[in-house]
Amino acid sequence: MVAAATSHESPVRRRLWRVVTVSLSITAVAAALVPLQTSAAPCPPAYQYRVDTGGAGPASVPVHDTSFPLVPGRSRAYFTQGTLLVSVHNRNYPIGCIGTALADPCAANGTCSKFRGCRQAGWSAPSTLSAAPRLVSSSQDTSKASLFIGADNGLLYKIDVTGEPPFPTLATVDTRRASCTTDKIIATPAVQLYASANTAFRNRVDSFGASHTGDDVIFVTTSTGCGDQTRNRVIAYFASDLSPMWVFNAPGLPGGELRVGAGTEGCSVDYSNNRLFCGTAAPPGSDQDSLWAIDTLTGRLSGRTIRAAPS
Repeated sequence: MVAAATSHESPVRRRLWRVVTVSLSITAVAAALVPLQTSAAPCPPAYQYRVDTGGAGPASVPVHDTSFPLVPGRSRAYFTQGTLLVSVHNRNYPIGCIGTALADPCAANGTCSKFRGCRQAGWSAPSTLSAAPRLVSSSQDTSKASLFIGADNGLLYKIDVTGEPPFPTLATVDTRRASCTTDKIIATPAVQLYASANTAFRNRVDSFGASHTGDDVIFVTTSTGCGDQTRNRVIAYFASDLSPMWVFNAPGLPGGELRVGAGTEGCSVDYSNNRLFCGTAAPPGSDQDSLWAIDTLTGRLSGRTIRAAPS
């Protein structure tokens, strides 16, 4: 408690005491008006929903289409779990209403209610999907969106997510070597969008013919099986049909193949310099290079590599 000013104090000091007393009183009132925030505070109703994914095993990091929703009011998140591609609505979205009934497995009490957080049957693969999908809004047709997903069977899938699930498969390509059926894809594919690229990249893509004019390019790093840890590749595919543009570390290179470990994470694209930076695994104790700078126009090394420190 603040002591009262006495009559023997100077006028200046008495005014100072009054200012201090009033300030403390205002602070006390303000503190009483602010609700106490504790860990026991209830979660706001807007966030009180969970999704039963229906899958088995760990789920991937989700990807979202919020930055380019193809349908006004609709926003979805996508992730993989086991062999499933799961689609979840980020926003309230009353699609599928017929009269007062909701023709959807996520209907609430048979009424035409919204179903934010609702999981819908998306797509499934014959093999485990070990990485997050790559969501691409097509540069050739901005009304289309696709997911590119790698699987443990070595296949890269292009899935059409423009409409409502279940989603159709538009194209597949097998990245496995002929000598090994256990090669995999466990890294998320990377993409260089034609719409965001510079003139050099656009001219290079357009040089592959009319069917690829304006095409995006998908980059995939392999994870070889059959006991191999050195013969991995980075492959560039045209997004429209998954035909190859180039292969980094393809067999039969002049001077022999490079020692490239498995890709476990997606590569990063430098749009300004048309470079792809890819990190790859190195066996324990190895002096194998593990960071690669690749020219996205040609698939050739575009700078020095970095060697992993021996463990």
